[in-house]
Amino acid sequence: MADHERIWLQHPDDAIHNDEGRLWCEDKIWPDDDEDGEPTEYVRADLLAEARAQIAAKDIELAELKGQWERLLANYASADARAEAAEAQIAAKDAATLVDALVVLAQHNIPPDIQELLVSGDPVRGIAPGALEAAIAGAARETE
Repeated sequence: MADHERIWLQHPDDAIHNDEGRLWCEDKIWPDDDEDGEPTEYVRADLLAEARAQIAAKDIELAELKGQWERLLANYASADARAEAAEAQIAAKDAATLVDALVVLAQHNIPPDIQELLVSGDPVRGIAPGALEAAIAGAARETE
């Protein structure tokens, strides 16, 4: 006969009704009325050891996943920092290109108010903001 995985020992308060004392049972038959206390459950030692081993294995797996997650977060943060640096370089290059264009316009005696109009725009005159930047971008595409 195989050993049972679990057995239950009757609650001490309920055993006062039995001449034999506390009873053991292979099934949880207590509490069988509202006055009964919960029985004590016993689990076979080999099953308990197996459950603990499974928990330990899951703990190891969880630690490995946590390490992977932390590496992914670090990689993301690094990539995000590189992207921000690249965006800053592009913005600086765009600003430098715009400044270079404004210098050329000044060298060709284009008044500052016209230069400002080309940069900031004027909805009343039908000139969109960024007209000079758009012209520079268009010229750059034409040379590619």
